[in-house]
Amino acid sequence: MMQDKETKYFEMRVGNIHKSTATLVDLDYNLVELPSCMLPNGVKPGSIIKITLVRDEDEEKKRDLEVDRICKKVRKGLTSTSNKILDQNT
Repeated sequence: MMQDKETKYFEMRVGNIHKSTATLVDLDYNLVELPSCMLPNGVKPGSIIKITLVRDEDEEKKRDLEVDRICKKVRKGLTSTSNKILDQNT
């Protein structure tokens, strides 16, 4: 479950959609570019969209554990005496 420590909300106007990129503009004229496939259906230049951003710390921890698991597996393979790559370099 996502932890909702801080949620940020943004209201932006679609300024341009070119090829596969959409340019969004906020009230302070900050620009954000994102893949147009992330836009809701029917959005066109001039449409106003709302964006909500939330950090998912639970998912970060889960992925960190998976990366650690893979790194340990790789290290174990590299230090193995039967590793053919290491045997070729000796």
